[in-house]
Amino acid sequence: MKTSFVIAVLLALVQGIHGQKSAECDYYLHKQDSFLSVNDVDSARNFLAAYIECKANGASASDRNKLAKLREYDKISLDSARQGGWARLSSGEWWLINKDFQRIQKLDYDNCYGFFRSELCPVKKGKLYGYMNSAGKLVIPLKYTAAWPFANGRASVKKDGKSGFINANGVPVIPFDYDNAWSFANGLARVVKDGMYGFINTNGEIVISLEYEETGSFHEGLAKVKKKGKWGLVDTRGTIVVPVEYTDVGSFSEQLVWVKKNGKAGFISQAGRLIIPLKYDDAGAFREGRAWVKQSGKYGFIDVQGIMVVPAIYDEVGAFEDGLALVKQGSLYGYINRKGTLDIKPKYEKAGSFHEKMAGVKEDGKCGFINKKGVTAISFIYDEVSSFNNGLARVKRNGKYGFVDLKGAEIIPVDYDQALTFTNGVVQVRRKNQDFFLNRHGECIKGCE
Repeated sequence: MKTSFVIAVLLALVQGIHGQKSAECDYYLHKQDSFLSVNDVDSARNFLAAYIECKANGASASDRNKLAKLREYDKISLDSARQGGWARLSSGEWWLINKDFQRIQKLDYDNCYGFFRSELCPVKKGKLYGYMNSAGKLVIPLKYTAAWPFANGRASVKKDGKSGFINANGVPVIPFDYDNAWSFANGLARVVKDGMYGFINTNGEIVISLEYEETGSFHEGLAKVKKKGKWGLVDTRGTIVVPVEYTDVGSFSEQLVWVKKNGKAGFISQAGRLIIPLKYDDAGAFREGRAWVKQSGKYGFIDVQGIMVVPAIYDEVGAFEDGLALVKQGSLYGYINRKGTLDIKPKYEKAGSFHEKMAGVKEDGKCGFINKKGVTAISFIYDEVSSFNNGLARVKRNGKYGFVDLKGAEIIPVDYDQALTFTNGVVQVRRKNQDFFLNRHGECIKGCE
């Protein structure tokens, strides 16, 4: 599912924030995908809050009121016209909301899924699924053991252990013949029967025969398929574009995909032509015009023409992110730019890739964060750190866990015996052998002491 509905709403909000945008504020606009994820209101809130803070009192009273409302929820979805949708309070209650995020009707469901599509949204109560309309009314009964959002006028549902498709009236339009079925995308849906995978169209006709042991989803018009233990790629008509003869195949990135055969890796185009020969011991996907490759036990980078632009001299590398890639030379880590120049010389005992313009590194036994200039942004006072995700990073100090924001403030105190990662704005933590759940403000929402 896409984030376009939530993105559009937030962009509409920030367009009302007056004042000349600085380069720093533009960063939050250009990097919106780093802050937004489907149904994750905390990501959306983080984006809007960061932009408002960046503008320093430049927001209108209306924008601030909307932000205040947004803070009340930990999950949200908006309809296609962005006039409203549903939201979940931290207490677990589900509500219909209007375009200003105000609650208008309480919902009697245990969970809601996806966006309103064709005026319908999957809901769950107990162990069964059905569909409600944008007024919160249950229009397709709770009788399915699984339900997917509508796409192309069809929704995949499961009943009595078999999957089929219904229309917006709840009428079966594709028989319940499959062991599993996924939502339609660009007119095709992946299905599996008796352990074999293929694709059908919206009429239920088999377009790509159920002859594959595994398949991936279509990306840029192509999907991975596996047959007799070998991988290849097919197009939306089922035509084999990349022969099913490789031990592994990646996903297309920047119009090229890595493939492996006889222990060697190379790159193939969308037309199925071998563009970069199978001569590397290993390879990764292209990012920012560069792909890492491995030769004779060392790593370097090639460009899309296959030219080695960074010699294979490193012991480890990471993918490029915001113009920099992590490299390891000997026992120390640093960062190179796309030309291969060391922007940040190897001096760290451990290091991670840049995320949200910050990288976690370790020096003299302690961990902190640096910016892209190699300047310390968050002090080296932790024993462990994770990468930033939607404005928060997990840290560990003296055996205890917490979370810091991009300014180094300990938003969730470093006071927990264990802490997992955030999922949909909620993190599970443990203290004194008790598990409970916190939101992104450190407030307990479930299993509280």
